[in-house]
Amino acid sequence: MIRLGLALAILLLSSCVPAAFRPARTIPKGEVEHSIGASLIEFPTVGCGKGCVDDSLRIERVPNVGYALRYGLAETLDVGFGYSAPAALSADATIQVVRRGFFDLSLAPMVAYEFVTGVPSFAAPVIVDLNLHEVLSVVGMAGPLVVHGYGNDGREAIWMGQAAAGLEFRPSPKVSLRPYAGILRSFGEGETLPIFGLGVGLGAQRDFR
Repeated sequence: MIRLGLALAILLLSSCVPAAFRPARTIPKGEVEHSIGASLIEFPTVGCGKGCVDDSLRIERVPNVGYALRYGLAETLDVGFGYSAPAALSADATIQVVRRGFFDLSLAPMVAYEFVTGVPSFAAPVIVDLNLHEVLSVVGMAGPLVVHGYGNDGREAIWMGQAAAGLEFRPSPKVSLRPYAGILRSFGEGETLPIFGLGVGLGAQRDFR
């Protein structure tokens, strides 16, 4: 049986790079975007203390920060490389398959590795945009996530589902703000972990006109 709680939540941070939340629309070819982000993940753990729910359960909240650099390889493809505290690196791609003005859809595979624990993770979300205005989009993403963590019998795959929804607000040609909320849910244990975050994109700006 896999024990969730503090150990698993820390492992999940390696795959939840805060700066990775982004629109489905790719950045222009040859341009670079820098994004920074911060997130907060909540999870239950045993023992009574601050935030105690009952005699054996309390809620812990762990903040995290991250940075990602994204480069446009083609009109419908960009790649990103990210860092998430304390020591996780990630690589991802945005592969846009639908671009219809009001609606965008992309595939966004990602691999991450957390160096402190030596735990890799893999994700394959789908990202959808509803473009309400040239300065505002509603963004949603969902898909499977697998963390190669540790159970009672040693290393094993921990399968999760992840989903998030938020906004992208573009107040200027070189700045975008991305508040979001999401969940991570274990398929095997049935435990749900909420996550909240804010990302800021700087530099290359997607064209929503």
